[in-house]
Amino acid sequence: MSPLLVGRQSERDAVCAAYARAAEGRTVTVLITGEAGIGKTTLVETVVADLPGDPLVLIGDCLELGGGLPYQPFLDLRALTPRNVPRPVTDGESRATVVRRFLDELRAVIGSRPAVVVVEDLHWSDETTRDLFVQLARALRGVALLLIGTLRTGELAAGHPVRQLAGELGRRADVSTIALGPLTRAEAGQQLTELARLPMHPARVAEIHRRAGGNPFFVAALGTAADPDAGDLRTLLLDRVAQLPVQARHVLDVAAVAGAPMEDDVLAAAAELSAPDLAVALRVLTDRGHLVVEGARHAVRHDLLREAVLSDLPPLERRRLHRRFATALTVMPSWAAGDRSLEIAVHWAEAGDPHEALPAAWRASATARARTAYDAELAHLQAVLRWWDAVPAANRLIGEDRTAVVVRAVRAALQAGDDEAGLELARSLLDDRDLAPVVRADVLGLLARLENRADLGGRQAIEAALRLVPPGVDDAIRCRVLAFGAVIALPEHRLADIDALAAESLQLADVIGDHGSAAWAHLSLAWPRAMAGDLKAATEHCERAVAAADRAGEAVALVSAHQIWATVLTATGALEEGLLIARAGASAAELNGLRRSKGPMLSAVEAEALTELGRWDEAVEVLDDALADRAPSFYNATLALKRAVVAVARGELPLARALVDEIADVAQSSPHAEQGLYDVHRVAMELALAEGDLEAANLLVDRVLAHSAELHALAQALDRVVVTALRVQTARRLNAPRDRAATDGRRNALIQLLDRVPAPTSLHSGSRLTVVAERTNRLGDWDAAASGWATIGNPHEQAWSLLGAVRSALTSSNKAGASRRLSEAEQLAEQLGAVPLTQRIAELRTRAGLRRPSVRAGTPFGLTDREIEVLRGLAQGASNRQIAADLYLSVNTVSAHVRRIFVKLSVTSRAAATAVAYEHNLVPPGPASP
Repeated sequence: MSPLLVGRQSERDAVCAAYARAAEGRTVTVLITGEAGIGKTTLVETVVADLPGDPLVLIGDCLELGGGLPYQPFLDLRALTPRNVPRPVTDGESRATVVRRFLDELRAVIGSRPAVVVVEDLHWSDETTRDLFVQLARALRGVALLLIGTLRTGELAAGHPVRQLAGELGRRADVSTIALGPLTRAEAGQQLTELARLPMHPARVAEIHRRAGGNPFFVAALGTAADPDAGDLRTLLLDRVAQLPVQARHVLDVAAVAGAPMEDDVLAAAAELSAPDLAVALRVLTDRGHLVVEGARHAVRHDLLREAVLSDLPPLERRRLHRRFATALTVMPSWAAGDRSLEIAVHWAEAGDPHEALPAAWRASATARARTAYDAELAHLQAVLRWWDAVPAANRLIGEDRTAVVVRAVRAALQAGDDEAGLELARSLLDDRDLAPVVRADVLGLLARLENRADLGGRQAIEAALRLVPPGVDDAIRCRVLAFGAVIALPEHRLADIDALAAESLQLADVIGDHGSAAWAHLSLAWPRAMAGDLKAATEHCERAVAAADRAGEAVALVSAHQIWATVLTATGALEEGLLIARAGASAAELNGLRRSKGPMLSAVEAEALTELGRWDEAVEVLDDALADRAPSFYNATLALKRAVVAVARGELPLARALVDEIADVAQSSPHAEQGLYDVHRVAMELALAEGDLEAANLLVDRVLAHSAELHALAQALDRVVVTALRVQTARRLNAPRDRAATDGRRNALIQLLDRVPAPTSLHSGSRLTVVAERTNRLGDWDAAASGWATIGNPHEQAWSLLGAVRSALTSSNKAGASRRLSEAEQLAEQLGAVPLTQRIAELRTRAGLRRPSVRAGTPFGLTDREIEVLRGLAQGASNRQIAADLYLSVNTVSAHVRRIFVKLSVTSRAAATAVAYEHNLVPPGPASP
């Protein structure tokens, strides 16, 4: 159904293993099952086309014509290569005679060579077709035959003859059944990338995968549709649903309204069916793949089907069913169902009954908070507020006034990572002129945190809150606001404010025993100490923050302390240690329901460490997972920035351009994110260089130079930005040698810029040594820079520094030294799959007349023996993990080989590499040898 085969490695291996058994001189049967669109035909076509030994391949299709036509697939057998094909011709003879003659003719055609017979869509077969298929499986002995049948077991009712056929054949030792399940999100992303010929945004991939339920046909349709909400798929799904028996269709409607997996007795109550009648309907729906069984509950197979069914259900009927679900769940004993308050609240809300919905939502919010499900808590508190005016004496009904509900909702939004909702709630409450000053101060503190996360703001809210709670008024609230104020001052590097706010907060925390606020104060002090070069003091503050947060049971502070600690370690070049701390923080965030609110920044730190270490595949996996969760705007922009860094370095330029534009929009719209523009400028400059647009890159250099001295002092790792800008000037000088005065002028301005910044902007040796080398252009300084990056473990920057060393060596006519360093840089770039850098190295090699080291004669495209082995695995459809296992390599090493192969073959996908491999006879047929 979908023309691309993605994943399915174990299934491919199973078919190939069955063929290998058949090639020994016997008949082996494989039944491939799964729902419509799951990829049965694609799997068969892809695997069969690559089978070794030049087998005879015959393919026939059953047609959807009621009971089917006699022998239809065998009458229309077609060979992949021109052959005389036998047909089961009937001429008034008995079935036994027809079958026997066909088997004899097929045996003669096959002869001593291996053969594959494929019968597609057995679920539409008639009795004669089924009988002949069984005879092929049982009676054709002494030939090397792989018999493959595909069928949708989900289309078949209980007792259907094809279901009986599958069960009967499945008991034989020479028959295997392969059930195709849904694609993973990563596989869906790979499929969408192949279809679009460029990577798709991870959040879009996640949305498509969720709606399609991993079905490749639906994934392809949603990924290529101009309007993803167009009715074509809905119509297709509803056409299938319309074929259900009436009672089964009704139960599917009920299950769609349920929304979540539901027990049989609840479904029976909502559907108003007896247990036996429900059992029959559920059997039909599960057999046809519309419902899946999850433990003791049933659920709709995927969201796309549920959306289609709900769209076809009248609103009045939906509300009626929601009411029945709410009632049924309410009367269920808790020992049988557990706490179902969350679901009850949703159903009462959808039923449109405010008197039932409001108290149900209040109870559900408490349940959600106890489970650290803060997004659910927020949703239910918003429901309480939505129904508030419609329910008389709502405050007496739940025991809280509206202000208390709003404050709880603001806290829930903060922990759920829903900044938009939290800001709206907090500001609406602050509009109340009668709000008590202490409550107002508390809400202002929450508002500051939300504003800071949204766009790095929050300073004014902190100052207003502190004015409302001077010392002695409410020291508990003042202590918290002071600690948060210190944290909020971090992005602007207001060092004096950080020290003052944190010191007072720690003093109060010690008096009142507020370990949570102490944790925030300590973590606010860690980064400034690191920036001042005092790594020992920074580490001590991080350790004390973790200890205080743990003692207070303050999960948000605990996770934030891990984030700051990991950031300090990564920024100082302790990449492996930073990686460990970031992952520990991510685990804590997951355990405490903070994945959306705190997880994104931990993912960003983890990905940055992985990117610096050259472990780009792992970085992409971390970032794509985080981006798929649709984090708050500023966090999402940070993740997109990290992803763009890898995309540019790899040469994934369309994706990089989309990400950079997305990030720039966020940065420009924030009045407090000026210092973040430096990182955007750096990535945008790198992208413009990779695209060959030197004018655009130079305009970005001018923007950096135009920023104020105060803003320069706020920029983190300003020297990394300057180094990139200097690379732009180097490229411009090489492109237009006569314009040297202009490029030299900008080079001098960039270097002087660093001289004017009062504090060190980079905390490890690689950046500092690279700046020194840019100043002097001495070979020894460039070698020291390359060594500095190597010590940290950053192979990409090491290669760039080696490129600078090559140019320096060439200025003194040291061609031997230049050639050696260029080869080292080339090896690093190819191992990383850094396509733009590899191209720049090739250009320099050509311009300088430096010959590439000789490649063993007879090796096409300059592929090494190891790369040939990896390419063989690619051509056979093996995953990187399987190739690694076969060749006794690490997955990262295989990934590096794959990227080098892509560069050498001038391709961008595994499918294209496979095509080139076979076109040029780079790999022999058959499995890769270890």
